[in-house]
Amino acid sequence: MGEEASIAVVALVLQPPGAEEVPHLFVPPPNFAMVGCGLYRSGFPDAANFCFLTTLRLRSVLCLCPEPYPEENMEFLRENGIKLFQFGIDGCKEPFVDILEETICEALEVVLDVRNHPLLIHCKRGKHRTGCIVGCLRKLCWADGPYSAHVGFISPQLTPPLNLTLIKIR
Repeated sequence: MGEEASIAVVALVLQPPGAEEVPHLFVPPPNFAMVGCGLYRSGFPDAANFCFLTTLRLRSVLCLCPEPYPEENMEFLRENGIKLFQFGIDGCKEPFVDILEETICEALEVVLDVRNHPLLIHCKRGKHRTGCIVGCLRKLCWADGPYSAHVGFISPQLTPPLNLTLIKIR
């Protein structure tokens, strides 16, 4: 596979008469996608993505990286009233590393709690760790129909464990 193309959207914001018109770039984070209503996934966002992220009106961010969250990102979250949930899952794929069932359950509780929506789930590249959480979410919620039809009926206060049978994710 070759380099992945980045999408940038330019929008002109209405400004007072006489003010210089400045284009704003709306650049989504790498591997950005909508998972369901008010639920998004991506790779690690940086300053170039902040303008785009404000359009999502996020209430929460779920980070799956073990490293400390960058101060620049923390400042963005504080300025926009966004709550950070962080579950440090090792990104190493080889040798295969089992993700603890408890960690998956805790992350899913955050995702399933609609009080945290709109929510962005991300890891470094938005592929493996993020894909594991989204895959478990789909297994729980999409089995009988679309996510949006179920999320309102799921108790925001789930009791662990969620009884997931496919937790040993490789």
